[in-house]
Amino acid sequence: TITACDAANKPALTKAINTIPHDHPLTAVIHTTGALDDATLTALTPKQLRTILASKADSAVNLHELTSDRELGAFVLFSSVAGLLGSPGQANYSAANAFLDALAGHRHAHGLPATSLAWGLWAQTSGMTGHLSDQDLARMSRSAIKPLSSQQGLQIFDAHNHSHRPLHLASALNLDHIPTHPLWSRLKAVRPTATTHQHGPALTEQLATLTPTERHEHILTLVRRHTAVVLTQDTPHTIEPNRGFLDQGLDSLTAVELRNRLFTATGIRLPATTVFDHPTPTALTQYLNDQLTPTTTQTTTDTAEVEAGEAEIRQALARIPLAQLREAGLMKPLLQVIGLAAATVGATETDTGTEEDAIDQMAVDDLIQSALGDNS
Repeated sequence: TITACDAANKPALTKAINTIPHDHPLTAVIHTTGALDDATLTALTPKQLRTILASKADSAVNLHELTSDRELGAFVLFSSVAGLLGSPGQANYSAANAFLDALAGHRHAHGLPATSLAWGLWAQTSGMTGHLSDQDLARMSRSAIKPLSSQQGLQIFDAHNHSHRPLHLASALNLDHIPTHPLWSRLKAVRPTATTHQHGPALTEQLATLTPTERHEHILTLVRRHTAVVLTQDTPHTIEPNRGFLDQGLDSLTAVELRNRLFTATGIRLPATTVFDHPTPTALTQYLNDQLTPTTTQTTTDTAEVEAGEAEIRQALARIPLAQLREAGLMKPLLQVIGLAAATVGATETDTGTEEDAIDQMAVDDLIQSALGDNS
C-alpha cells in the first residue's frame, strides 16, 4: 500500500502510520526526503532555512518520535556528504543533513536502530541533481567527490542499512584530487596531490622583475586561467578580458570559487563580491596589480615627501647666519662632512663664499646628522 502525506506534518504522518495493519507491522523506516533551495551563505534567508530544515529535519524527528515504540529492524536516514564536508551554496542543506547524522547518533546512543548514510553524488540524474550544470559537476570533481553508479549505490545501501554504526560516508572519492582542507588532512598525507600553487610572496617577487606592461599581462593571464578552470573551459584564451564575468558564465558559486583560487595564487584576501566590484578580467587584473605592487606608488609618494621636506630644511638653514653657526660650534663639523675641513684650515672668517657653497651642496641628512651628532 502506498500512502502519500507530508512527513513534516506530524498529524498527517501519525494518521498514515496508524493505517498500517497489525498483521503486517512496520519493521523499517527509510527516510529519503530531499529538497534544495541553494544560496550563498551571506544571501541565505530564514525562509530558505525553514524550507530545507522542515523537509529534512522535521520529517525525520516526526518519524523518530512516532516509531520509537515500534519494534523496528532498521531506521535509515538518507543524509549527504554535505553534512560532513560542507557544500558551496548549500549551508541550509548541509545543516539539515548534519542534523540527520546527529539524530542517528542520538538513536544509537539510546539503543534504537539507526543508520545515517551520507551520500555523495550519484551519476544517474535525479530530481536532486537534474539542475546541475557541467560547471557544478566539474566543481564537485575538483573537491574529490566522484559520482556513484547506481550499482555502487545499491551495494553501499545493502552493506550498511543494518550497520551497528550510526554514520557512514557513502561516497566515491578521487584521492588524486583531495583538496587542501583540514578535514582531508590524513588522506592528504597519504596521497599528496600533484597540484601546486604560486603563492603570494613568490608571485610578488616575480612581478618585481617585470615591466608594468609585463606585470599587467602576467596577472591577466593568471585571472583568465583560474576563470577558465571554474567555468570548465579548455583554455584561458576563451575568457575575454573586457567582457563581464557574469556574461561569460560566472554565478555566485563559481564567483566564490574564483575568489578562493585567486587567494591561493596571490595571497590576497578578496571579498566574496570581488567579481561584482571588478566585473571584468581586466578590471580585476588592475585591482590585483595595485594590491600586489603597492610599493611603486608608495615609493614615488615617499620620494616627493622627502624632497619637499628637504627643500624646507634647506630654506631654513639658508636663513641662519654663518656667524651663528660658528658661535654654536657647528661650522667645523659641517665642513668636515663634505670634506672641506682641510681646505678651510687657516681660512679667515671672511671666507664665507666657500663655506656657503659647501653648505648649500650638502645632503640635508648629513647636515642634520653632523649638527646633532656633535652637539648631543
